[in-house]
Parts: sequence; C-alpha cells; structure tokens
Amino acid sequence: MDLPLVRHRKRPGRCIFASALALLILIVLFPAMISAGPFISINKIDITSEFPVVRIFITARNVDHSDLTGLGEENIFIYEDGFRVNYVKIMNSEYGKDLLYLVFSIDSSKSIKKSFFETIKKTAKEIILNARPDDRISIYRFNDEVLMLNNFTGNRAQLIENINRIDQHGTETLLFDSVYDSIDILSRVEALRKGIIVFTDGKDEGSSISSQDIVTFARDLDIPVYFICLKSSSNLKTLARISKLTGGKLIYSTNANDFANMYRTIVSAIKNEYAIQYKTMLKADGEQHRIEVRLKYGAIRDRDVKDIVFQRSIMDMEIPSLSEIILASLIIILIALLIVVLFSFLKRKDLVDKIYKPKKLPPAYAEYSASIDRAEKVRHEEDTVLTEKDPEYVYSKAWLLQKDGPAVGKRFPMFWDEVTIGRDNSNTIVIKDDAVSLQHAKIKRIKNAYYLFDLVSDNGTYLNGKKLLRPKPLYDWDEIKVGRTMFVFRGSKLA
Repeated sequence: MDLPLVRHRKRPGRCIFASALALLILIVLFPAMISAGPFISINKIDITSEFPVVRIFITARNVDHSDLTGLGEENIFIYEDGFRVNYVKIMNSEYGKDLLYLVFSIDSSKSIKKSFFETIKKTAKEIILNARPDDRISIYRFNDEVLMLNNFTGNRAQLIENINRIDQHGTETLLFDSVYDSIDILSRVEALRKGIIVFTDGKDEGSSISSQDIVTFARDLDIPVYFICLKSSSNLKTLARISKLTGGKLIYSTNANDFANMYRTIVSAIKNEYAIQYKTMLKADGEQHRIEVRLKYGAIRDRDVKDIVFQRSIMDMEIPSLSEIILASLIIILIALLIVVLFSFLKRKDLVDKIYKPKKLPPAYAEYSASIDRAEKVRHEEDTVLTEKDPEYVYSKAWLLQKDGPAVGKRFPMFWDEVTIGRDNSNTIVIKDDAVSLQHAKIKRIKNAYYLFDLVSDNGTYLNGKKLLRPKPLYDWDEIKVGRTMFVFRGSKLA
C-alpha cells in the first residue's frame, strides 16, 4: 500500500539559521582567504647526511612579504606520505655556525646607463661596508669578457678597491657566462647559506651559455640566483624565470637608490631560513615519497610539498621471501641448463671440425702464403692511414703570433710537443697579467696536429671568441685569447 506524498514547507527559522552559519564561517575564514598565497617554501631537504635524521630548510613570509620570525613547533607541521610527523625540532639558520658566501656579478658593459652603472658601484660598496665580519664575498665583472676580480674574502678594503677599478667598456654583454662561472665557483664552497647576486639590466649578448643551462646547473647544486635591476628593463621576464626556478628572487625598482633595501631583502631571504629536524619513519627503499610542510601562523594557512627518494642501502635490504628464493633458484637452474646445452653444442662442433679438417698444404703453398703475410705487414707499417678522428689538417711546424699586448708581433715557435701558457715563470710562454692563471692553458701536439687545452683557469680560455669547454684542434689563423692577450696560431702543412 503506497503512502501519500506529503510536501513540507520550508521553515523560515531553518533558513535564517543556515544563512547565519554560512556568514559566520565566511567571517572566520575571510582573513585566511585574503592571506592565501606563497607564504612558505621548501628550499632544500637533506636526507643523506645523518639518515634517518632528516633536515628541511624552509623560508616563511608574512602577508606583507616580510620574513616570519619566532616560529615554533605549534606553527610548523610535517607530513610524510600524508601522515603527520611528531617530535619536530625547529631552528633558525641565522643562529647557526655556517658562514654566508655571496658572489657579486656586476654588469660593466656599455649597454647600461652611466648613472645606473655608478649607482651599482656605490650600492655594492655600501653593501660591503654593512656586511657582517664573517660574510665572504667574491666579485665578478662582465662585459665582452668575464673576469673574477677576487675570490671569497672578508677583506672589505680589497673588495672596495676592486669595485673602484671597474669601468665600462666592451661591445658585448656576457651575462649568462658570468652567472655560470659564479655558480661554478660557489659550488666548491661547503656551506648551506650561499647565493649569487647579479647587478644588471638583463641584456645578454654573445654568451655561449643559455638561460636554461643556468637553471639546470643552479638547481642541481641548490644555488639561488638573485637579480637586482631597474623596473624599466626590457628583460625582466627572462630574469624572473631564472630566479624563480633556482629559488632566488628578481628585485627591481624605478628608483636606483632603492638598491640597498633590495640587498637587505635578498640577504634576509638567505639568512632567515628555518631548519626543521626530525627522525623519519620511512625506509630507504629507493621509492619516491612526498614531504609536505604546513604553516599555521595566525590567520595564515599555507603549505609546500616536495618529492624525494630515499636511496636503498645494502644494510637496509630485506630478506627475500620463500617465493622469491624459489623463483631465483629456477632462474639459476635454467641458466645452468642453457650453459650445458651450449657447451655440448661446441664440443660437437669441435668433433666435426676434427673429422672434416682439411689436409695440410704442401710446403710450396705454405711458403707462398707466408710471403703474402709478410708483404701485407710491411705495407701496414709503412702506410699512414688517416682515420675519421684525425683533424682535417696536420702540420710540419707551427708557431704562435702575439696579436696584441705589450709584445705585439712576437713569435713563439712550437719546438716541443707540449707548450704551456700562464703567469708562472715555469711556463713555456709567460704572460704577466693578473687575469691569467698561474697555469692557464696548453697546446699539445698529437700526430702532427695541435690541440688547445684549458687548465681549469679562473677566467677561461677563448678560441675564436668562444669559451673553450673541451680540448679542440687548432687550424691555421685560429685566434686564442688568454686573459687580455690575443695570439694567432699559424702552421705550415705537411708536403
């Protein structure tokens, strides 16, 4: 029997209650909705130094983009694969013992305005004067060449003197080459707090390195790249991409006098890191796991995630199950049977060869065959065969001709199989130039061809205007640049 359908009227009281509840929820959550944004970011996760102890380095910011200070266990929560981690220890890296290592890369090309360039130098000197005594700074300058003015040092007088010596010249702007070299020297520093600060208008001309090369290199080494420039620059989009993907910042302003504030923002981001330490419950199983860091600070709610892999170690290998042992045994038996069958086949082939082995040739035929082998051996020893790996040209003699510098036109004959170039007196060719390393480059003769090598010099060796990244053969009229000196390679061909 069907029951009659009864229509209920909506009670006004229920509607009012639901509306009030929704309004209350909106009022409570409204501040959090307004402040929703990138307030927390994971900079680095260390899972190898003291496993199973994990250290996560984060940066936390307020609504006004200032750094959050005084965060504790009640503000930071860690989740591994969705499960919350208990007993977390939070430390501010600023109070650690690690030094701060910075590389200043200063654009000294003529593509920037004179007033902008002078402001860069003035600001760089103010930054050095206000740096902490234990900060270590290295300075590069770049235009149509990249030059390291000093290695990491805390000597403020030396740093300021090197900045005063920078002047504008050159026809190109090797911005990306300079950033790449800055990353390279910073990668040799064993420190947690480090970064690269580039003063530039963002213009790049003639670099052999691309922006993607910089991003890949910096991310592999966990080195952030920061850019300081004017808002009027037309290259902000490229700089913003590099800084974001490397964990740095692009800071710009319409007023060049704001540079000091820009620097304080960068150093604050590097120093005001939080180190979160805890003991993981995950195993080193070689699988990918998700680490999530959540921030709860007043009305701010934010999170950041990062996927990591705990590499499997020999000590953590699990004992195989019975089914796995049986499967492995079957595989070993099959391999053994295959070896037996193959061995039997080879033995049978040897038996057939013995039965049908051809008779020995008469002595006359044997002597004739031996004479042919001797003649072929002599031909191989006397003939010179060029393979595809040999250079296009080989030379009977070669020399270097100095194109510029204090001894223009001087000729350096290649009497030896290996000629070294550098600032030290032990080199074959000595160049008294601060931009030249003690052992800078060498030219080596291989099968009458000459190859140019860079000996891991500070400022690089250039072949025909391009930085030498690997040994290359030299051809007649090639130009070799070492420091501020240019050589021309000359060679006379074999007849």
